[in-house]
Amino acid sequence: MSAKEVSGAKAPLRVGTRRAAALVLVAAAYLGAGAWAMLTGKSHTILVDNKPVAGLEAFRLVEVAVGRQEPVELGRGERDKFAVQGQRHRVKIDLMNGTEPVTTTIVLPYDAKMVLLSLPKLAAGVEPAWEPFETGQDAPPPAADELPEELFGAAIDPAPPESVGD
Repeated sequence: MSAKEVSGAKAPLRVGTRRAAALVLVAAAYLGAGAWAMLTGKSHTILVDNKPVAGLEAFRLVEVAVGRQEPVELGRGERDKFAVQGQRHRVKIDLMNGTEPVTTTIVLPYDAKMVLLSLPKLAAGVEPAWEPFETGQDAPPPAADELPEELFGAAIDPAPPESVGD
């Protein structure tokens, strides 16, 4: 009998089992890092909007900052945009009237490319204060049956001209 068998020590793991465990850990680390990079690296465009909406009055003059970006001043009826990365963003609204600034956090869905953030809704605490925003480029083209009828029929295939005097 060997000394290990007498002392009751366990036999060391085989190299194949260690290698498999190491590969599983490395694969899990790569997948976790990829998921983290995908979620935090996703870019969004936030349009901040200072227009009256849903019975709420727009602010005369307001200063808005999203995250650590430089604040912008917006007058009544104006809109500006912020390009951001990630899903969670801190928005600070200074009403410029001597009151404390309104600071809140918004969480955007992963699939939103561009959102419209209403400053009056955000300051009043109305949820959700943002909505998805689609440009004309984002919208799919209309199906043929949704096009106006003027584009089809007689306008495209005019009747042949009648023969003039035989």
